[in-house]
Amino acid sequence: MLQRFRYYLIRMQKKILLLLSLLIFNSNAQEVPSNIKFQTITTPHFYIITDKREALVGQFVANKLELAYNLLSPYFIQKPEKTTVVINDKTDLANGFATRIPYPHIMIFPVLPTTTDSLSDYGDWALELLLHEYTHILTFEGARGFIKYLRPIFGSVISPNALLPRWWKEGIAVELETYFSKTGGRLRSNYQDAILRSFVLSDKLKSFKIFEINEFLPSWPEGQRPYMFGSLIWSQIVHEQGLNVIKDLHDRQAGRVPFFINAPAEELIGGNYERYFEETLFVIEELVLKQIEIIKQVPETTQSALNQPGKYSFSPSISPDGKFLAYIDVSHDDKRTVKIIDRNKNNNFVILSASQVDDDNAVDDIYKTLEEEENQNHFSSDGPPGGTIQKITWFPDGHKLLYDKVDASSSTQSFSDLYTYDTETKITQKLTQGLRAREASVSASGNHLVFVKLKAFATELATLNIKTKHLDILWQAPLQERISSPLFLSDDEILFSLRKTDGTEGLWLFKISQRSLTPVLTEFKDIRFINLKKDTLYFTSNRNGIRNIYSVPKNQLLTSKIYANIKPLTHNYTSFLSFDVDPRNQDIYTTKITSKGPQIQFISASDYEKTPNELPAINSLLGGRYPTSSENKVNKQEKSLNLPSDKKEYPNEDYSPWRYLVPQYWIPFLTTSASDNRFILQAQTGGYDPLKHHVYNLFASFDSATQKTSVVGSYLNQTQPWTWGGAFNQLTTFFVTANNYSTSTTKSIFLSPDIWKLQKDSTFTISWKEVNTELTKSNYKRRGLGLFYLYKDFDQSLAAVSPKEGSSMYVGLNHFFSAKDYYEQTQYLLGGNYFFSGFLPENHALSTKIDVLYSPQKINSVLGASTNSLLQLQDPYTPNYLMRGYNTGHFLGETILNPKLEYRFPMREINKGHSTDPIYLRRLHGAVVADGIFLEGFAYKTTESKFEKVSTNKQFWSLGFEFRFDFNLAYQLPITTVVGIYNPLGGSFAGNSSVSTSFQISGLF
Repeated sequence: MLQRFRYYLIRMQKKILLLLSLLIFNSNAQEVPSNIKFQTITTPHFYIITDKREALVGQFVANKLELAYNLLSPYFIQKPEKTTVVINDKTDLANGFATRIPYPHIMIFPVLPTTTDSLSDYGDWALELLLHEYTHILTFEGARGFIKYLRPIFGSVISPNALLPRWWKEGIAVELETYFSKTGGRLRSNYQDAILRSFVLSDKLKSFKIFEINEFLPSWPEGQRPYMFGSLIWSQIVHEQGLNVIKDLHDRQAGRVPFFINAPAEELIGGNYERYFEETLFVIEELVLKQIEIIKQVPETTQSALNQPGKYSFSPSISPDGKFLAYIDVSHDDKRTVKIIDRNKNNNFVILSASQVDDDNAVDDIYKTLEEEENQNHFSSDGPPGGTIQKITWFPDGHKLLYDKVDASSSTQSFSDLYTYDTETKITQKLTQGLRAREASVSASGNHLVFVKLKAFATELATLNIKTKHLDILWQAPLQERISSPLFLSDDEILFSLRKTDGTEGLWLFKISQRSLTPVLTEFKDIRFINLKKDTLYFTSNRNGIRNIYSVPKNQLLTSKIYANIKPLTHNYTSFLSFDVDPRNQDIYTTKITSKGPQIQFISASDYEKTPNELPAINSLLGGRYPTSSENKVNKQEKSLNLPSDKKEYPNEDYSPWRYLVPQYWIPFLTTSASDNRFILQAQTGGYDPLKHHVYNLFASFDSATQKTSVVGSYLNQTQPWTWGGAFNQLTTFFVTANNYSTSTTKSIFLSPDIWKLQKDSTFTISWKEVNTELTKSNYKRRGLGLFYLYKDFDQSLAAVSPKEGSSMYVGLNHFFSAKDYYEQTQYLLGGNYFFSGFLPENHALSTKIDVLYSPQKINSVLGASTNSLLQLQDPYTPNYLMRGYNTGHFLGETILNPKLEYRFPMREINKGHSTDPIYLRRLHGAVVADGIFLEGFAYKTTESKFEKVSTNKQFWSLGFEFRFDFNLAYQLPITTVVGIYNPLGGSFAGNSSVSTSFQISGLF
């Protein structure tokens, strides 16, 4: 038992170091295409790395960064001398991140936000994004008191404020992105206001607790929790205490032991954060109730839910003939699908029974295009995928859908492209490849498409001839101005919505023949989601402070003084987003923000006709707290700071990675065992350049019991399409007891070609390695070739206790060549994992995994593989020989067949924390497990305490039950504690039933 405990300590320390590596590296995946040439722009406080072809964008960002520095620096004491910022235009999803490990750097993805997410109400998007991310850098930089003396010793990993709750870090970033933006920021957002109204209307706002707002939970508002509630806390703090409290709170916390966060709050803001959060919610609810008192002067338009079976629904679209309604559905497992339904007996699309939803027209992101079908020479139904779709619309023929979807365009890029789905043939066809097109509409003839084309911080209005594939860029909007919802008003006229950097969003008419622009409905604000039905234009507007649906006759769009003819069709208390109008009876189907998330609502024409022409108006919930461009507060501040011009030209040079590759940190770790006076000392460091062209990792450990030192080093080069690298490791492992060990020294080089175009879910690696295995009385030297192919297409939703479907598979070969002093050996590797949940109860799943190692030669079994007793990483898709209930190294052989079967099921949802303590209890789930092994090699005979030779006609099994307890530690580490009760069925080769505990790190926030 003591030996197993010592082994457990050794495995845990390695696991913790792996965790720290994950925290530091996040992912070693290639960040950018290898064929892009980058340059570095140097400013007084930043290095900006950008595509050479986007030099103007780089200069634009450089000026915005220096502006952000000057705005933020008065409120943070410690600041890095230089921060590196990468402009990585590799995805059409707006995002960014910041870290100080291994050095302060920011990665931004500069596409403009869509009209349907929480970032949609932006002003100066570049400034807001950079303010947000640079606030993180300044938050992480603080280190004072005794902590500042640790940083010169251990390096950049010493960052106490990086260990603050996510609601603190994201909340202050949202607060400052709003405060220093003249018109944007999420605390001014109509979208966030609508969510808060929905919570108050359903009496849910005060039910949120501070221990849950740090979490990613599978219930609304999901990942927005730390951003929304954290920003409310910080908004209230700054509103009451002034901006200088930011400096004081960050500075106090930077000198404290991590996770003890309440003492500075009690001193500076008059109470701990839990009480302050409760008081903040009370203030917010009072403000919301004042809004509700105003808007309830007019009754809400009668509406009813679509009754879709999923968790969320949005983007309704009705076919021109009125036969079908398509919409995006998000299941309780977070699986996105496009579903198509037909009319019910009441002549509308409200779902009355499950049979109304055609499952043949509901599939996930895994699909076959028409080209793939043809290549496979057979036909099978696919269906329209869900995923990151912005808009669904129909062709005039009424049986074909058009939609956009962000999907992988290469191994490093994810761009938005246009697709069609034919409801008759059940075939999906990809119209474009890497075009960066979204929000497309079809011309009346069905031959042309108009859409938004994306660029870094820019959008373009474009058309595509479906037959000839001719692309015509009609107009590029000024930098940071967002084109959305374009549609054909006629063959020569295109109508679209345009959001400007001053926060206004209105309609514009583009004449193709004249290449001219004309503003339309200039007195209406925040016009989005335009929709043309016959002779009527429909759109949404925030004219009264709430997004409602309006209509106007098409022939009056360009006439003067038409506003008397613009009628509000709805009055709602939260917000209406995308919508469509039934061509048969003019009923409306619209996406509404509810307290349970976005849901499609049905509004009959007879009900919305009762809507009065004037709606009660409200102001932004918290917008009054923040200065605007017309207020002296910001103008005076800008003048006093002597802010830089936004047109300064900074010097640039070719990108060089070398300044970033000097080690910036090291992490020590010490494990002791009082039972045998044993200790293990470890240290780890690593680094990479911002583009991850070069990645390295170094690890060393010393075991006092064996007097052995283990060393691991690796290097990865991603400057070419074919990734290559090398590794050196010297590791000591043992079999059953620590005295029965072997030391293996491996030197290897490897090459991994980019096979994404052949199979995007696969990787292939070829390697050359030299291995020296040293036993007590013998030594084996080997060198040879290795091949390894891996396929993986499963994942797990946040709500599930296990993947429910999907599989993985690997095939490998190691061939060591015969030579003087070198041992000849061939190993074949084969394995895979398969998940099934078809007829099982909800959230139950079967997992089957098999790992096979085959050696045709008769060799020393130590040169094969040995078994583990604990599973440290859930669902590994590489070889893992597991026999729970036996000792580690209990079986070793040159040929192994190791099947595993698990039945997984939920037991209890806990979702509980305590105040601001850095632990959150998620759930308890269980699994019935069975492990088996057939091997040519040796098995440890427990009754005689020795190894005995066995062959594959002898089998060994174990059965067990595992309690799996999910919790989040240190505010951001999802961990699963596994307590297993195992019964080995190996007779004299097995011990008694045992209880084992292990920890699995399931991912990182």
